[in-house]
Amino acid sequence: TVDEITFARTFLLADASGTASNPGETPHHAHLFSHGSWTLFDEGTIFVADVTQSGPQTHESSLFSTNWLTAGAQREIGRRGLLLFRGRISLEPVTVPNDGYPMLLQSVPGSPVDRQPGHKLIEEVAAHLAWRVGTTWFAHLYVAPVGDPAFGAVPFAQRASSEEIVEAPFSFDPQEISHRESSVVTAGFATRLGRIEASSFHATLPGANSGVSGTANSWSARLSVTPTRNWSAQVSTGRFGKRDREQRDSASLSCGRDSGAKAFATSLIWSRAKPFSSIGAEATLRAWRNIFVLRLESVDRNPALFVTQAGSGVRKMAHGTIAYTRDVMARNGYRAGVGADIDYHSDVHDLKSRYGHKPQSIFLFVRLRTDARDERGR
Repeated sequence: TVDEITFARTFLLADASGTASNPGETPHHAHLFSHGSWTLFDEGTIFVADVTQSGPQTHESSLFSTNWLTAGAQREIGRRGLLLFRGRISLEPVTVPNDGYPMLLQSVPGSPVDRQPGHKLIEEVAAHLAWRVGTTWFAHLYVAPVGDPAFGAVPFAQRASSEEIVEAPFSFDPQEISHRESSVVTAGFATRLGRIEASSFHATLPGANSGVSGTANSWSARLSVTPTRNWSAQVSTGRFGKRDREQRDSASLSCGRDSGAKAFATSLIWSRAKPFSSIGAEATLRAWRNIFVLRLESVDRNPALFVTQAGSGVRKMAHGTIAYTRDVMARNGYRAGVGADIDYHSDVHDLKSRYGHKPQSIFLFVRLRTDARDERGR
């Protein structure tokens, strides 16, 4: 039946990170292979970029690479069960400078201002079990020594609406930093119309040693709704850390469509880690070999980080990124392209002494990514 095909072929394989997936016909770009009773898959992206920054008196340029690779396997257990193993790594500890790549007006806890830290070597090592409880109801359990708890939207690097941007969002904190935690256990129920799930995990600070782990000191819960195949929404909340129990909240709405030659994905994402919050909108349009991306963000910052005199409270900053990629090769399950993205910052006139009149970053890059394909080349 249609339900059995959906359950067996796509329920777990659709997840791009942790227990979260993109909406649309192609939730991500995996290569699928069969080996006996197992379905194997791999997927990844490599950017090699050169960034040039203007505005500050000291201009800066840097060559770096952002990248990630996911691989795993899934099999059926009887008529009601599915078991998936998945791992994701990144070589950014080697290909991104130790203090991060240049990114004007960025602020991530544990890293210098105006820098964006890279990913850790191991981003996810997980096992995911799903069991059919009823005709259309599934219980699922996700266990990961290192993984993605049930909080927020899909991470930016795997999110269909931002996967073609070489740089992270300016709203990395509070939007993104919770996607790599240790000792993650997530349990929940799912139907065609959505999921409800909760996680227990050990939260680590950004910039901490990648091997740091421990007993659970945090929790999160997420409700995801998928009224149609092409639309999804989520609301989530969590308490992070043992001492202060920092509260974080997130909500997002996403849409995705893919007809092969043309694809479109967009997301609206709100996040909060008191007293700071962010809201962003992003969209990616692919028309044959031309890919256009737009990202707009409003992010709260601590003013003391950007001015010489003491400051307190919250300062709003607006950022925009526009990008274009031209695929120069699209065959055999891969896409290679060249492109550029440009950052624009508004409401920074009072920072002229430090950042100049119009602080701007230009990223030129080449990109190689997998394109969705099964063993028959489709």
